[in-house]
Amino acid sequence: MDILSRDLVASQDNTVRALKELNKSLRSERDQIIDENSDYYETEAQRPEGQTVEVITRSIKPFVKLNVSAGDASPLTPSSFAVSVPTTRKPPLLGLLMCRNSRKNVFRPVLNHPDRIPPKRFTLGCYSQVRYCVLSCRHGRILVKDSKNKEAFLCDPITGEQHRMPVPPGFDMTYLSGAVLCAAGDQGHVHGSCHASPFKVVLLSMFIHDDRRPMARVFSSETGRWGNLISIETQPKTMYGPCCPNTLVGNVIYWLSRYGRDDIVEFDLEGQKLTLIKGPCSMNDFGICQCQIIRTDDCIVGVAMLSYQDIQVWQREVNSEGVSIWLVQKIVALHNILKTIPQNSETMPWNELMGYDEDTNEIFLYMHDSAYMVQLKSMHSTKIDVPCSTKYYPFRSFYLPGDHSSFVFM
Repeated sequence: MDILSRDLVASQDNTVRALKELNKSLRSERDQIIDENSDYYETEAQRPEGQTVEVITRSIKPFVKLNVSAGDASPLTPSSFAVSVPTTRKPPLLGLLMCRNSRKNVFRPVLNHPDRIPPKRFTLGCYSQVRYCVLSCRHGRILVKDSKNKEAFLCDPITGEQHRMPVPPGFDMTYLSGAVLCAAGDQGHVHGSCHASPFKVVLLSMFIHDDRRPMARVFSSETGRWGNLISIETQPKTMYGPCCPNTLVGNVIYWLSRYGRDDIVEFDLEGQKLTLIKGPCSMNDFGICQCQIIRTDDCIVGVAMLSYQDIQVWQREVNSEGVSIWLVQKIVALHNILKTIPQNSETMPWNELMGYDEDTNEIFLYMHDSAYMVQLKSMHSTKIDVPCSTKYYPFRSFYLPGDHSSFVFM
């Protein structure tokens, strides 16, 4: 081990000890929050062979949230910490952001004790209220629509990072959709510890009236500005509304249209092109809450469809003539997936797709008054203890395991 490596490991050990002591001292007062909650290895020997470690140094200020007035706060030392984060591991699924019509946005943890995050420690604050709509949750950041102030609000609950971006002129808040993603261009970057990485926000307006067309703009944290206006070349004939939650496949973001049935909105980040494409024709036989755009194992866009009897998985392919076609990959009976008794047509229960986890290719569905996670490759299902909701947004991030006495979701 060279001198630099020894210095980094020593700095890491000091960081872990300092964080533990600081967290212990703050626990009794409950008036300041330290939430640099990264997964880490305390010594070089604990780190798996071949795994690289990214060392990030930041000021302590973004990691502290005051629960009382500023006058009651005491200074914190040291002024900065070096935190080591594994860069080849996927972050754990901490829980689900549950967005329900006419009800508050709430967080529901899914981990077991002692790593389970108490729900009262996860709150969006004022952005939990009914009038705020979650648009996207990806790479440890959350995007919320503030219709009253015509803003897009972005936060990283681990670091306390917050950004408020005025929505560009011409974007009707009622028909607004959006996506957030990490914009790190480092070679070998693995999403999961993106707290210090730049980000992009894509806003999509599906308001169509007279000569207005669907349009998009991209905000970059590196420039602090919105990019050029991008619109669809041809005027759609259908009146569109806000789109469903988005799915990222490579450098392309996809949205399902709420009213176009088999219409899919495609935005190419690299080519800066917005288009409408057609999904499988059978989508017209399903409700909007029974379809979900997915990313297949080959990193190709696909669609999962939920019926009362089965789950269908489709994948978009390009034939020898360069024409895009949709091919069915598998159809699996629900009772085989959920290990339930087959139902006849008269007793089949209501079911609905509630969300999608891009990192693990899992869909969330609600059926038999229960919620399930279904891995689309293996079709293995896991029952989860969460109530019914309009949408589930999986939240993944690294955190300090085992101690949540001072953990707060900003």
